[in-house]
Amino acid sequence: MSGEPSLPDRSDARPVQAPSPWPLLTRLLRDAGLSATCRVDPLRVSSNEVFVVESEAGQRFVARVHGGPEARDRLAKETWLHGLLREHDIPVPQILAAAACEGRSGTLMPWVEGVTLEQVLVEGSPGDQTAAWQAFGTTLRHIHDIEMDAAGEIVGDRVVPFSPDWDQWATADLPTDLTIVLGRLDMTVDDRLLDEIAERAGHAISLTGGARLLHNDPLPHNVVLSHTSGSWTCTGWLDWDDARTGDPWWDVMKLDFRPAGLVPPAFYDGYGAAPTELRASTYELLMAVWRARETIETGQRFDWPDSQASIDYLQDRSNLIRLQTLLRHGN
Repeated sequence: MSGEPSLPDRSDARPVQAPSPWPLLTRLLRDAGLSATCRVDPLRVSSNEVFVVESEAGQRFVARVHGGPEARDRLAKETWLHGLLREHDIPVPQILAAAACEGRSGTLMPWVEGVTLEQVLVEGSPGDQTAAWQAFGTTLRHIHDIEMDAAGEIVGDRVVPFSPDWDQWATADLPTDLTIVLGRLDMTVDDRLLDEIAERAGHAISLTGGARLLHNDPLPHNVVLSHTSGSWTCTGWLDWDDARTGDPWWDVMKLDFRPAGLVPPAFYDGYGAAPTELRASTYELLMAVWRARETIETGQRFDWPDSQASIDYLQDRSNLIRLQTLLRHGN
């Protein structure tokens, strides 16, 4: 006998199971007036679980299920945002049922017919791609026309303002992120250059037209389009989980990381404006540093743009020197 306390036998231990989504799905179907005999198939799992529901009559729906301690807030956010967006004629599906049950929350909505911009870029003709980009830009501009009282995070059905303001929130981690990422890339950069960029970056992206609604993940897989009467129109803008309020150019530059060359002029034709070079370049640095740090530290891989594009941008010192010049001259 060693005198040490013995540990219990854990050979038959099982991991704690998350609550099943099926009681919630059953309730959503009931509240929407659908039979519980509908076919339900998992579609994907990301920050939430998404299911495809097909009724006995062949109608298709989408159920989005949230879990965790923020489940109720995420439900409130989703329902509030969909109501706001539909008031402004933004193409988001109507929520047919919303409920919370056994530690989960969720919504049931009609299936949005059409194809994603991502599919058009793979399968469409050059002409179709141009028209689809224009439709995408037009709809994003309409989203950004929605004025908000303050820049902040959307929690439930309200906006919690950033403190003290947008530009300081957006650049707060820049000095640390730059030091960590450049160090991991074995790059030696003059500390005075980095300090100057970090100090001036916030002013370059200060809000000039008030806070607007931001999707915060405005990428081609999140927009659905339809081709009718010879033109492309947006029929659905999906996945508002990460939405916040702030500078609309944040959204645009999250989509258009220009060094990757992914976004054509047709998008800006639809959007109706383009950012100043100073603002665009500042956001490019913020996006590159954020994506590179996520890739280096957590292994997260980005597809739009791919992770290597951000690393390549940071490894080219001329990008930092060019941004320093822009920040000094303010244009």
